[in-house]
Amino acid sequence: MRRIIPRLAALAVVLALGVSERVVAADLSLGVDPLVIEFTAKPGASARASIVVSNAGNQVEHVIAVPIDWRTLFDGNIAVERAGAEGARSLTSGLTLSDTDFVLQPRQVRTLTLTLEVPTSKPATPASYWGGFLIEAKPLGAPGDSLGTGATVFVYDNVGQPRRHLAMRSLRLTGSGDQTRVEARLRNDGDSYLRIASHLAIQQAGRVVREFDIPMNSMFPQAERLLRQPLRGLAPGDYRVELSFDYGGETILDGVTQVRIR
Repeated sequence: MRRIIPRLAALAVVLALGVSERVVAADLSLGVDPLVIEFTAKPGASARASIVVSNAGNQVEHVIAVPIDWRTLFDGNIAVERAGAEGARSLTSGLTLSDTDFVLQPRQVRTLTLTLEVPTSKPATPASYWGGFLIEAKPLGAPGDSLGTGATVFVYDNVGQPRRHLAMRSLRLTGSGDQTRVEARLRNDGDSYLRIASHLAIQQAGRVVREFDIPMNSMFPQAERLLRQPLRGLAPGDYRVELSFDYGGETILDGVTQVRIR
């Protein structure tokens, strides 16, 4: 069964941009904050944001930033692509960083300016675009083919207010016993990218016995996603499984099914 629940305004906090990451490899420690930037610039306009890059390691680091395209796949993983690979949806040609090749001393912090110049060739009709940068650090003087550490900055731009909508194509259970899992097939049938907060609640005899959030990467317009979530550690019995998706629209998508664990 699928139903729509009126959206709660308080849930808008899931779109907060206070996202950061520190990646550690050997004696390297690269910090990048934020990892997600959202703009609302129209064609011909510009917008700016700050990105803080830090070295908390013990080595001098050589930092390089490379423009990329990217997308999320059917299984939810992220594929990093060459700049421009997303075609008309690519934002990367309009993105620049104030510095893309620099050195950070141990404990040094540097603030970069990310600038978006939306080409006038982009249509003014409501739509979503995306791009980004891969920021990589290696020990100073390391060979070019040596391994380093890195983080990806994902950048979005909405022109106007593209329609947001998420549909659930199916909800089913697979496996048995401790191998049981719930599978939801989703489709973004709107015109905007969706950053989704997913929540699973398991009830038995009207009492919630387990609930937790399920991390999800973004879904782009017209993309489909198969979400698989194991239901491990449940004692034998009958349960009600409720899976909800807050996608930033006016409603919350909700699916309910029953499961018997033997």
